Amino acid sequence: MPADLPEVEDEPAGTDPLGVPWVENFSKVRGRPPTDADRQDHLFSLIIYGSGPENSWTDADWAIYATDRKAFWQGQERWPAEDIAEGYDRFQTHLERLAGYYSNDRDGLAHFSRASGLIWGGIDYQGSAFTALARASIGRHHLQLHEGAAGWQPRYLDDLNPAHHWVAAFLTGFFYGAFIGATINTIRDIAQYVTGQGGARGDIYLGNIAAHHGHLLSHDLADEPDACVRLLSIMRQDLFIDDKSEGVTGVTLE
Repeated sequence: MPADLPEVEDEPAGTDPLGVPWVENFSKVRGRPPTDADRQDHLFSLIIYGSGPENSWTDADWAIYATDRKAFWQGQERWPAEDIAEGYDRFQTHLERLAGYYSNDRDGLAHFSRASGLIWGGIDYQGSAFTALARASIGRHHLQLHEGAAGWQPRYLDDLNPAHHWVAAFLTGFFYGAFIGATINTIRDIAQYVTGQGGARGDIYLGNIAAHHGHLLSHDLADEPDACVRLLSIMRQDLFIDDKSEGVTGVTLE
């Protein structure tokens, strides 16, 4: 965090970066509990490299970030140390970096999923996932990290930042199952289309497969030592435009 907030120590793999030690340290230094904006700042500094030793963030990095936080999140400004072009590769790289901080047990995977929702969907981190997702669905969300659309299969595209739609359905599938996640996703997008509020076939396709990804992580892959690694491999097979192998859908991508 910024200069007035010393880090808890290096956060090793398997340690929730938003867990009790970080919250206690933040509250002690700032005199208040962290907000979701504070959590986003911390997560941003973990998945996007700084200019310091071993990619750590320096005071200068935090000063740059503070000048236009919103622009860095929304993709209007490129982070100086970011060397990955916009698109699927950048999204998956950041997701992989985030996953490295969490254990592969069910509790760790749940926290990883909520952190992903906060970063890419701006979905509330605390409280029930149901309430957080409901609030996000009516526009009550925080900043969403823009990753770009390059490299995503065209059939999944509705806008220039598909990661935000993927993560909402992923989170629903993780906590409530693939069927419920896909059903909610489909009904929502059809309703938006009928009422002239958006909605598109690409969003339905993407949300439905994302709900299945979430279900996979919370059920089929749960408790496996390489759960997130396997999920990322399946995601790439399913979503990346240049991957011709079979993904979780069992359909060869053309």
